[in-house]
Amino acid sequence: MANDLPDLADTIEVAATTRPDYDMAIAREVAEIFVHMLGDGRSVIDPTAVIWTAEAAEELRRRIEDNPILGTDAGQWDKLEYQLAGASREVVLLAAELVFLREQPVFNAAPATRREHLTRVLKMSEPVASVPEWMSACLDRPTEQAGFKGGQGYNGRLCESA
Repeated sequence: MANDLPDLADTIEVAATTRPDYDMAIAREVAEIFVHMLGDGRSVIDPTAVIWTAEAAEELRRRIEDNPILGTDAGQWDKLEYQLAGASREVVLLAAELVFLREQPVFNAAPATRREHLTRVLKMSEPVASVPEWMSACLDRPTEQAGFKGGQGYNGRLCESA
């Protein structure tokens, strides 16, 4: 399967002709995740775990969509923590990588906030996974340097089904 994928460097090079450099920097930061997602399915956080599978995705979907926690009694990160309780390591790692992908390109997301959200999810894994050095460097990107403005709808609906 990995041999059928277009060369990532070529894809990024083509995209760079139409996208600003600061947005391309984000694409380069997250590229390794997509290589694994579309290739061997392994986690970039814990390469011993295969997380990009239909089974892990379905379990994550079921935990969130089939168990929406509506209302304002708890924040969205508390809700996600509740929804992930008891999930397999693979599902938690999948959720963590999706959280990273979801928040990394947000223009106004502070580095400390992005890091806190990712580490909060990783604390649910058994054993607790740590943020790889390269991912940690990505999280240090200052606010308002690149990305898009997600707005209230994007930022406020993490754990509810649409």
